[in-house]
Amino acid sequence: MTGWYDLPTDRSATPLLVVSAAGAISTVDTFGVTNFGQKLVIQFGTRGPDGSFSQIGPDVLPIDPGPVISNRPWRNLRVPMSAAPPGASAMRMSLLDNNLGQYQFIGITPPRAPRLQTLQQVVGSQTPTLIDFMVAAHFPCQQPMRVTNGVAEIPRWRILPDYPFANSQSKTWQAGVDGGLLGISETTTSAQAVPAYLKDDWTREWGALERLSPLAPDAPPAHVQTAQTTRWGWSHDGSIRVEPQSDDN
Repeated sequence: MTGWYDLPTDRSATPLLVVSAAGAISTVDTFGVTNFGQKLVIQFGTRGPDGSFSQIGPDVLPIDPGPVISNRPWRNLRVPMSAAPPGASAMRMSLLDNNLGQYQFIGITPPRAPRLQTLQQVVGSQTPTLIDFMVAAHFPCQQPMRVTNGVAEIPRWRILPDYPFANSQSKTWQAGVDGGLLGISETTTSAQAVPAYLKDDWTREWGALERLSPLAPDAPPAHVQTAQTTRWGWSHDGSIRVEPQSDDN
């Protein structure tokens, strides 16, 4: 059982209570299927005349967006602020972890009540953004990173699909070792996950957003000189790589 945390007074500006958690937590998904795990519930309370808190209303099961895999990674559990009973001024978490199995554990952070903004408000339409192929069609208002004269912009944001597709698609053919765009972002920036939610559909993960910080923020932009030349169609420039000079190879 955690201590009590005060709820915000203006709940209209903070529609969610969020707790970052890792491990196997017992929840019910959007299809009514129970995911096995350890008990974690949210309890709401009110302060009495003596300053102590007492619970009001039933226990609330937080929404766990997954992914449902062994040794489940960190994700953001959420409870709609509308679940708080009238008169509630505080909340706490009640946990029961009595399974000693290797993958049956719980790790949590203190709760928070974020003030939400749209992705458009945060990312905008001018900042270079690495938009993964799986979700590119859904974000026409964002500015994809440009590649001009062979020089790529350093992206400041990355928009990813949900966890399964990010691992099966983005991390494969977009990988730097395969010549993909991640070779640019992973060698020039460090990524920080930005919690994001699907408005009014709190049970579903839409994808993910990452803030990309340049590793060399003071590096000057590349100065590129270009020119036009006329060449014969059968002309051939030498390779950049060192190649064997023998005709036998």
